[in-house]
Amino acid sequence: MLTAAQARCAQLGLKNVTLVKSDDTLSALTGKYDLILSSLVFQHIPPARGEKIFGRLLSLLNEGGVCVVQFLYHRPHQHFFQLYYGLRQNIPFFKNIANILQGKPVSAPFMQMNTYALDRLFSIIQASQGKAVVCQMEEHGGFESITVYVRR
Repeated sequence: MLTAAQARCAQLGLKNVTLVKSDDTLSALTGKYDLILSSLVFQHIPPARGEKIFGRLLSLLNEGGVCVVQFLYHRPHQHFFQLYYGLRQNIPFFKNIANILQGKPVSAPFMQMNTYALDRLFSIIQASQGKAVVCQMEEHGGFESITVYVRR
């Protein structure tokens, strides 16, 4: 992803972009930031892990800075999806058959779609001393999501 992002920045002539390889603790990030943006990312991270990353991102926000992060919070038929994803992960060749039925390449990787508890997200924001919170709710392919704007 970093290589693709670097190539895209070069293609667009962007010279004020710094790309950093990081880990779950964001240990490679230093300093404070005026803007933190994440869209269509956290849904692919298990919630316990994602909540820690979200808290760390908020801790890196400058006073007066803004963090804009999108999370899935609900999907209809939650129990069906849990069963379906469990079968895809644990039964040999089930993923391949499901891919074929969905019109994807047989070897397409399994993609997690995790939902987050809104009360836990707001607790993280409160603990980070977020001063203003604005939320925008949306629907993406049957999944309900929320984009949270936090000003510190």
